[in-house]
Amino acid sequence: MEGKKEWKPEECRKLIEQIDDVISSNIVTSEDGLIEQVHVLARDRRSPKQIVRDIESLVHAEYNLKLDYKKVSVVRVDNGFNSIVPKRLKFCGISFNQNGQKAKVKVCLSHNSEIFEGYTEGPYTKSNYIRLVAEATLKAVQLLLKDKVIFTPEEVMSFNINQHKIMMVSLSMINQNFDEESLVGCAFIKGDDKDAVVRATLNALNRKV
Repeated sequence: MEGKKEWKPEECRKLIEQIDDVISSNIVTSEDGLIEQVHVLARDRRSPKQIVRDIESLVHAEYNLKLDYKKVSVVRVDNGFNSIVPKRLKFCGISFNQNGQKAKVKVCLSHNSEIFEGYTEGPYTKSNYIRLVAEATLKAVQLLLKDKVIFTPEEVMSFNINQHKIMMVSLSMINQNFDEESLVGCAFIKGDDKDAVVRATLNALNRKV
């Protein structure tokens, strides 16, 4: 493979992690050594497009390779708890009770000293219990926003990027004009994955609420 430098994925990964706001990255290559995917974990200070452009420029400058922007995925998170919740909306606590095959969840949020509690219940399974937490969080938010919007959790999952454990929540939002929008939020998992689900859900709403 021709280029200004010999193509080395590990070397490229380290260079990508020197880009502003990039926390960590992972490069997936094909059998013939070409870039298949680039996964990036970044701080929520610059747009994904800016970070992707920086990665494209880096790969071209260092290795004379053209990288398809569609192969680069950027997940943005915040380091601080206070900065990832919507303005004046605070996470107060969560109650989670399992009784056999059933689980009940209560998520408590506060806004201007007023408390909003979202409740939900459903089957307790390895994949469904974290979805219930996201659903209860959204119900608490809807109590604040009343009928202005409707939220539906679409997917809740955790994954690893290098040494970082991440919780991701994707959801749909429908406004009063019946316009639908997909939102995605992430948060570091620091001990309790249920707390991370709440913070990731609020992170998804951060630019809308």
